[in-house]
Amino acid sequence: MPVRNKDSLDKVMHLMSVMQFTGFHSVIGTMWMVDDAQMNKITSVFYDNIIDKHGHLNYTCATLVLNRMMKEVDVTFNQHILYVHCSA
Repeated sequence: MPVRNKDSLDKVMHLMSVMQFTGFHSVIGTMWMVDDAQMNKITSVFYDNIIDKHGHLNYTCATLVLNRMMKEVDVTFNQHILYVHCSA
């Protein structure tokens, strides 16, 4: 959703921080509006790669998975640069 108020342009960083404060060790967010069709591809590949063979979420490799995912998924370059990873 586009930011309608110029005074809240950094809202996405606050949301990512809130996710970390509530207990998430690793958060991936976007800095701008993303293409929904490409986002569906990206999200599917990300979760296919971050869940280990035992079905557990392995957040310690989120950065590597994000990097691998961007190489595997056929999306435009301008969609690649939107993603930000924050880790505690």
